[in-house]
Amino acid sequence: MPGNFTFYTHQCNGQIAHFDENERRHAIVSLRYQSGDSIHFTDGLGTLFEGILEEVSKTAFTAKIVHAKTTSVRSQLLMVCGIIKSGDRLEWMVEKCTELGVSGIYLVPTTNSERVKINLDRMQRTAIAALKQSHGAWLPEIRQISWKEVLDLKGEKWIAAIAENAQPISNLTAPEVCLIGPEGDFTQTEIQEAIHAGYKPVTLGKTVLRTETAVIALAASIQLRTVSG
Repeated sequence: MPGNFTFYTHQCNGQIAHFDENERRHAIVSLRYQSGDSIHFTDGLGTLFEGILEEVSKTAFTAKIVHAKTTSVRSQLLMVCGIIKSGDRLEWMVEKCTELGVSGIYLVPTTNSERVKINLDRMQRTAIAALKQSHGAWLPEIRQISWKEVLDLKGEKWIAAIAENAQPISNLTAPEVCLIGPEGDFTQTEIQEAIHAGYKPVTLGKTVLRTETAVIALAASIQLRTVSG
């Protein structure tokens, strides 16, 4: 076997896993896997597989599944943030959130957002690469949603914002939804709308964090609390 790598299958039919052109380029062209080699992969839905590489075409390949292991229950932490202007910083955030095992990354255009659209396909590819690198089993759901959809989200919800009643995160029960503003932060109207919709304002300290820094700081602290608890 060429090495200890995890690949991503986009489809499993019975005992056969299918891999697209991107995975073929990685496994067959770059890493020199061949028919008969043992291969490890995930479906991004909580299962890790072992298989034997079988047919290779010019655009894809397949593997026969010989063992499957379902991992622990998926994290229920959803990170929602204003769209970051820099594509590189946005991809970095998606990568790290995937490694940390968050369940979803929702991006929302807000009043102060300097960017209103994102390339979801590119963000998905970034998440898949991070999932493979970290040998994870859960691919986060990545979506762009509206402000109204943000307000309608259910569960224990936090908003990282400058507000009079903002509390340290250590004082609160771990959330299911974390809301972080864009560069330029939320407007006061947006903060009040979020609080009215059930978001609890939290503070991340006295310094001003970039959007992606705040997202990762929250995701890491909450996930570590969950693991240690």
